[in-house]
Amino acid sequence: MFLPVGYYYCLIDNVTYGKIFIAIYGVLATYFSCVMIRLMLTLAPVVCIIAGIAISELFSKAGNSIRQSLLDLYAPESKTKEVKPVV
Repeated sequence: MFLPVGYYYCLIDNVTYGKIFIAIYGVLATYFSCVMIRLMLTLAPVVCIIAGIAISELFSKAGNSIRQSLLDLYAPESKTKEVKPVV
C-alpha cells in the first residue's frame, strides 16, 4: 500500500542519490521477485525501507499541517486587525 507512495517520494519529491539508489534497488528486487517466487526475500527489506520513507513523509506533512492550523487557531487577534492611518 505504501510502496507506490514511497516510490513517489524517492523519485519525484526531494531527489537525492540515496533515494535514487533505494528506488533502483526496489525496482530490481520487485522484478526479480516476480521472476522467481523464492526471491521474495530480496523484496521484503526494500519494501520496508520505501514504505518507511512514505510513512515518514506523510507524517511530516500531516504534522506541519496540524501545527499550522493550531497556530492559526490560537493566533492573537491583534495581528489580524487592520491598522487605520491617523489623519
